Amino acid sequence: MALILLGVLTRLAFLLAAGELDPYADESNYLYFALCWERFSFYSGGGVFLWPPGYIFFLSIFLRLFQADGVFAAKLCQVLLSGVIGGFTMLFAARLFNRRAALLAGVIWVVHLQFIAFTHYIWPEPVFLSVFLPGLYLLYTWWRAAEQSRGGPGRLLLAGLLLGVALLTKEALLYFVLLLALLLVWRLRRVSWPLAGSRATLFLLAVIVVVLPWSLRNYEVYGRVVPVGSTLGENCYQGILRSYKCFDYPRLDYEQLYDQQGWLYRWFIARPEGSEVDRLNVVNVIDRSATHVAEARRLAWEHPGWFARSRIKRVANWAAPMSYFIRHYSLERYHGVLNAKHVRNALIVLCLVQCALVVSLAIPGFFLALREPVARTMLAGMLIYFMATAVLVGMSRHRVTVEPLLIVLAAGFLAGGGRPWLTRPLALAATAGGGVILAFLWYLNYPELSAFVRMIW
Repeated sequence: MALILLGVLTRLAFLLAAGELDPYADESNYLYFALCWERFSFYSGGGVFLWPPGYIFFLSIFLRLFQADGVFAAKLCQVLLSGVIGGFTMLFAARLFNRRAALLAGVIWVVHLQFIAFTHYIWPEPVFLSVFLPGLYLLYTWWRAAEQSRGGPGRLLLAGLLLGVALLTKEALLYFVLLLALLLVWRLRRVSWPLAGSRATLFLLAVIVVVLPWSLRNYEVYGRVVPVGSTLGENCYQGILRSYKCFDYPRLDYEQLYDQQGWLYRWFIARPEGSEVDRLNVVNVIDRSATHVAEARRLAWEHPGWFARSRIKRVANWAAPMSYFIRHYSLERYHGVLNAKHVRNALIVLCLVQCALVVSLAIPGFFLALREPVARTMLAGMLIYFMATAVLVGMSRHRVTVEPLLIVLAAGFLAGGGRPWLTRPLALAATAGGGVILAFLWYLNYPELSAFVRMIW
C-alpha cells in the first residue's frame, strides 16, 4: 500500500508539473467526441475510426460535471486509477513469484515514466488497464483453482464482466478474449471436457452481456454487424497501404534518415513500386474499414516478401525502448520545470533505460524464472497476441497493454525466481535466442531512435 500511495503521489506531482498540455492527434479526437457526447447526448463516431465508446464516455462524464475543468478532473481520476494498475502489478508478481518480486515490481512501477506519462495524457490506456488487469488477475486465480477441481464460477463470471468493460475501452482485446476461451478449454480438458466447455461458454457470455447493447447500437446506426468498433481498416491503411511511418517519431524525415541504397532501407522501409494506395472514399465507416482490409490483404498476397519484412520492422518499433513521454518532448508539449534542459535530458535518459531494462529482463523472466504452468500459458498467449497486433502499426503505445506483466517478469527474474537456472539448458537456450532476436530488433530501430533523441537533445 505504501508503494501504491508513492506511485500515485509521483503521478500527481508530474500532472501538476506538466500543467495544461495541448492535445495532439487522437487526443483531440477523443476530446471532441466526448464534447459531442456531453453537449448533444450522442456519440457521433468517426469518419475514419469507429472507436469503442468506453474512454469517450469516461471523458464526457467529467466534462459534464466540471465543464472547462473536466479535462484536468479526468486526468486526476486517471492518476487515482493508476493505483489499481500498480496494485494488481504487484499482486501478479506475488502470485507468480514471491513477495520480494512483488516489491521490486512495485518499485519499477512507481518510477516507470511510460506509465507516469499516460496518466496526464488524453489516452485510454490508464482507464483500460485499471479494468483489464483486475479481470485478468481474477481469471488467472480462478483458472489455477479450477485445474485443482475447486472454486465456483463466481470469480470467472466477474472476470468476464471486467474484460467486457475493458473491451468497450480498447477494441484490440476482441480476439484475445476468444483466445482466452480456447486456452481455457485446452487446459481444463484434463479435468473434464464438460467443465471446460461450460466454463469457457460462461466466460464468453459474461463478456457478451457487457458488449451486446453497444453492438446492437452499431447495427442500428451503420446497418452492419460490428461488435465493438472498427479500427482495423484504418490501421491497415496506415501500416500497409501507405508509405512507412512510425507514430513514435512524428518529426523524422525518413527519406533523409536512411541511405536509400542501403540494405536496411531496401529491405525494411522501401515499398514495391506502385503499391501505395490512397485512402478510399467510402461513406459508411464500417464498409470503409472492410475495403481497406481487403486492399491490404491483396497487397500482402501480391508482395509476400515485402509484407513479411515490413512487419518485422513494425515489431521492432513495438519492442524499441521508446515511449510517448519522449515523443511529447519532441512535440514541445512540456513547459516549465519539466522542460528545463537538464531535467529534460535526465528524464529522457531515464525513460530509455527503464524501457530497455523492462523489455530485455522480461525475456529471462519468462523462460528462466516463471515456472507456474497456468501463468506460462496465459502470458505466452497474451504476449504473442498483442505482439501480433503490433505488426500493423507497431509503436511503443501498443506495448503499454502488456507492460505491467513485462514488469512482473523482469521483477521475477531480478528476485531470483526459478533458480537454479544452469540446470535448465532448454530455458537458457530460449533466453539466449530471445536476447539475440531482441538485439536484432533494436538494431533495426536504432537509426530512428538515435536520430530522434539527438533532435530533442
